[in-house]
Amino acid sequence: MPPDRGNKLANVTIIFGKSNLSEEIPFAYLCTVAGMKTYVDESLGEVTFRKVIRCRSISIRVRPDRHGGAKVSVTLPFFTSYARALDFFLSRREDVVLAAGRYSNPEVDDGYIEDLRRRAREYLPERTRSLAMRYGFTELNRVCVKHNLSNWGSCSRLHNVNLNLNLMRLPYPVADYVILHELCHLRHMNHGPEFHALLEDLCRDNMERIAREDPSALAFPLGKSRSRYPVSGMLSAFLKKEKLI
Repeated sequence: MPPDRGNKLANVTIIFGKSNLSEEIPFAYLCTVAGMKTYVDESLGEVTFRKVIRCRSISIRVRPDRHGGAKVSVTLPFFTSYARALDFFLSRREDVVLAAGRYSNPEVDDGYIEDLRRRAREYLPERTRSLAMRYGFTELNRVCVKHNLSNWGSCSRLHNVNLNLNLMRLPYPVADYVILHELCHLRHMNHGPEFHALLEDLCRDNMERIAREDPSALAFPLGKSRSRYPVSGMLSAFLKKEKLI
């Protein structure tokens, strides 16, 4: 599909010819070359539609933003029309609104975040190196504490582990799960079977140690998991119910 040429309008109105929609839908024109447009939803705000050459299907992603709300984006194959993508989004709008509601946050006090940062810097690097030593992750390089709204932790190919200060808000066995998850990426930079098998073994051993040494630390609702990896599966399920602030 060739890019539009000569269109320098800040906003354009697109009439979807064969769409099921019977009205004109305003799109904010962002960048023709990159194939991006936005649709303004009365509840969700700006929803970004982006064409990706390697994309094979339309997908909707909801992520938290730094203003206590959520950002919604729709990715579509390059040759799929925006009309079809918008129909797809609107057909699932109620579910998207519910998902975005998970990220609605009252304004968080800056002092609280700074307190989390201070405690995280004191605890997380030391705990990470302790677990790394216990389980033989000698390849661990740096441990950094960060504050973002996209992930609980990450591991780079330089063997650096980044941990979110929000881990200080979790029961420490769940924080350990995130740390062990990132340490396992030092060996397996993917989420394949070998990665999950290693993570399960380490989580099982760590939870058994905690049960022996500090049983009160397990006094939080973990539930059950039917996963092939039940211990790490329970911890992961608990984590998915939590949100970053």
